[in-house]
Amino acid sequence: AVFAEREARRRGYVSEYVWDALIWILPVGIIGARLWFVFNATLGGNDRYLEDPAEILRIWNGGLHIFGGFLFGAATLLIYLRRNNLNPWLFLDSAGPAVLIGQGIGRIANFINQELYGPPTTMPWGIPIDAIHRLPQYASLPETTRFHPTFAYEMLWNFAAAGLLLWLSRRYEKELKPGT
Repeated sequence: AVFAEREARRRGYVSEYVWDALIWILPVGIIGARLWFVFNATLGGNDRYLEDPAEILRIWNGGLHIFGGFLFGAATLLIYLRRNNLNPWLFLDSAGPAVLIGQGIGRIANFINQELYGPPTTMPWGIPIDAIHRLPQYASLPETTRFHPTFAYEMLWNFAAAGLLLWLSRRYEKELKPGT
């Protein structure tokens, strides 16, 4: 949000709207992320939420899905922008690189949780994954096996894409129209 606010200010936008929008987007995005997770888990055969619907509210037990957060958050943002007669293209131009940076930072949780890793590798940047966190097809591999850190690849890609967007927005500032 701090980064988006600075970018909005640089573009001549009233940057306080970033914080005002966040008050609405954040809780709705979290609710959307939880609902999407529960829906996906239920479709995947997990009956936990059907057997105990109160489990849906126990967010501390884990289970948020970024697609639901983005979908519900984006819908809330568009409603907020429309109600306040704000140009969505200018807002999204300011927020785009910040969202990529936030997504990149969020990938650190995948390392902590030992999830979203790739196949075994002998590359020097391979990471260890405890047997308890491994996919079934990798559970019997030796404890010293290292895996591709696909979450780190995404993190680097997110940071690079944000940098490219920022560079392009400054390099072609006068030529670009809002929303480009």
